[in-house]
Parts: sequence; C-alpha cells; structure tokens
Amino acid sequence: MDRIVYTFKGTERSASLFQTQMEEEEFDSSTKARLKSWTEAWEGWKKYPILGWGVTGYSFIDTQYMKVLVETGAAGLITFFMLAGSIFRHSRKMIYYTEGKDDFYHGISIGFLAGFVGLLGHALGTNTFIIIRIMEPFWLFAAIVISIPRILPDTQITMNEKPGKNEKKNSPMLMGRVRA
Repeated sequence: MDRIVYTFKGTERSASLFQTQMEEEEFDSSTKARLKSWTEAWEGWKKYPILGWGVTGYSFIDTQYMKVLVETGAAGLITFFMLAGSIFRHSRKMIYYTEGKDDFYHGISIGFLAGFVGLLGHALGTNTFIIIRIMEPFWLFAAIVISIPRILPDTQITMNEKPGKNEKKNSPMLMGRVRA
C-alpha cells in the first residue's frame, strides 16, 4: 500500500525535483520524469509525424510506444501495432488448435499469450521491446508458437473456426495461410 501511495504522492524531496504541466497532480520523481519525457516526445513527434526522427535520432524516452512513435513516426507505430496484432491473433489460434490435442504446446501457447499481453502493458512504462533479457526469450517462444503447425503432425491440429475464402475445412494454419 505504501508503494502505491508513494507513486502518486512521492516524497518532499522528489516533489521539488521535477515540475510537470500537471501541477495539481503529485507524483513520485520517476513518474514525473516519464510524464515530462512523454510531453517532450509528443512535441518532437509533431516535427516529423510520418517517418519520425529515425532510430536513436531523438533523446531517451522511457516508454516503448512513445519511443516507436517519435523514432519511426506514425508509419512505424502502425507497423508495430500490426505486428503485435498478428502475434496476438496467431498465438490465440494456437491455443484453440492445440486444445485437447497436445497439452504441452497448449500450455506453451497460453503462457506465451499471457506473457505477451503482460509485455504490452509493461511497455506503457518502459522500453520493453528493446531489452535483450526480455526479447531473447520472447522471440524464442514466439518462434515456437508460430511453428506449432510444423512441429506437430498434420493430423493433430485442426481448425476450430469456420474456414475463410482460401482455407479448406480442418486444415492446419500458419499465420493465416493454408499450409500445403
């Protein structure tokens, strides 16, 4: 409880260190520094809104989404969200495809999706997707989840959803395409 209150009230010393545009709100020094960097990043993004400043072209920003927006512009942020959406959809499909057929890969799929959602939330406050110790295992498990249709025999994984235009009923899927 003390840690939560500290986030919003801070200490007497930290209250005098940072001034933000939100004078009526009191936050700890770390939160104030983040809010200040987000405000500066927003102003920086307005100068190059489409393609951004380039990777490492802007000062340090301690949140993944603002970092992507400022460095790669609106085009990069849209691409980032498309990639995240694709990872989310595919890992969710693998949960359904492995249910009742392979408990190991079903557990891997559920754990990966839960971890991915957690990382997306974590990225609100820090540069989650550039931290080596986080991204190495993340991409390893992303590759495993995406490769599940190739790892398991074709007879074990079938679609549980209605087939789309180019999909045959009960055929294994890999990133939205029918695997031959």
